[in-house]
Amino acid sequence: MTIIEMFKKELEQEALTTRKMFACIPDDKYDWQPHPKSMTIKRLVAHIAELPTWITLAFTTDELDFATNPYTPEPLNNTAELLAYFEKCLEDGRTQLGVFLRLLNVPIPGSYGPSADEMGM
Repeated sequence: MTIIEMFKKELEQEALTTRKMFACIPDDKYDWQPHPKSMTIKRLVAHIAELPTWITLAFTTDELDFATNPYTPEPLNNTAELLAYFEKCLEDGRTQLGVFLRLLNVPIPGSYGPSADEMGM
């Protein structure tokens, strides 16, 4: 198994666990926070949902400077919006990784069926 295949497998396993955790959040608890200095559930899960997009960020930027590129959390108000946002971010992480590997001439595995590399194209 290549390192890319191992990374992709781990990403998918983590995505399954994350979906299960997200699906348990009651819609009426998104503004709850355990302490006044803590994040709300809404802010925490928006951050967690965005983590797959950091794959793209790692390949397309030289540095992360919030002073010049301030963070604006996604406005999420319920579990359906959260899960849809997570799937969008997850797809971004999958797709951008594939594009960069292709540009490096690294054979890539298929995401939703065989890739051109797997089909010998």
